Amino acid sequence: RERPGNVVKIVHDEDNEVVQIFIQSQEQRELFKKFGEVVEIDGTYKVDKAGMPLYTIVIEDNFGIGQPICYMFLREETTASIFAGLEIFAKHNDVSKTKVVLTDKDCKEMNAVERIFTSASLKLCLFHALAAVDKRLVQAKLSRNLREEIYQQFKEAVYAGSEEKIKEVEEYLCGLDEDDDDGTYDGLGHYFETNWFNITEYWAVFYRRTLFMMDNHTTNRIERYHSTLKKNLRNRQVRFPELIQVLLDISQMREFD
Repeated sequence: RERPGNVVKIVHDEDNEVVQIFIQSQEQRELFKKFGEVVEIDGTYKVDKAGMPLYTIVIEDNFGIGQPICYMFLREETTASIFAGLEIFAKHNDVSKTKVVLTDKDCKEMNAVERIFTSASLKLCLFHALAAVDKRLVQAKLSRNLREEIYQQFKEAVYAGSEEKIKEVEEYLCGLDEDDDDGTYDGLGHYFETNWFNITEYWAVFYRRTLFMMDNHTTNRIERYHSTLKKNLRNRQVRFPELIQVLLDISQMREFD
């Protein structure tokens, strides 16, 4: 807090309980100024004894390295809480320069991001999108061949080169429940209609072709960063001051990664 340019905000509720801790160093603010066109946002868990989820914002620098440029510890993972953290970020950084924000398919994150990054296009991580569909297909207990066929159809829509192809797949997947008298498809048609093809522009690569995304279509960089963090913590929950030191140490190491 004493160092000029650093931003540290501790937010309390009406009972004087800590609900949010926001941390951004001057160096991280400078990184965002230089490379903030594309950012990734995600949270991770079980990193400190207080049990507060850690949300990180990551950019890609000119060496292709994912660099953390903001930390937000939240007591509750709600749209309001994530929005409040991003609102602090927006007060100290020019978010209008960000053109693409990548997240996983978390409605709380998505809603908060779109309210703050009004100049950016929100896009979903393709890995998480495909993994979510695969998980739902496993739950449906389909035959292996049918499950693979449906999965490949969705994957074709993800990487389709035209809207016509996306519409073709949409018609097939959203129509799976038609005349499904024996329940073979387990409501998959409704699932695809209400969970995916109502937000096609978020996950279909076709709608990213004109965006400057630096070949970022997943949140892999932020996943790797969180993995590095937990590896340095050796899978143990630590006291908050120790965690902050680890975060700072990792940031310094990654400058030379």
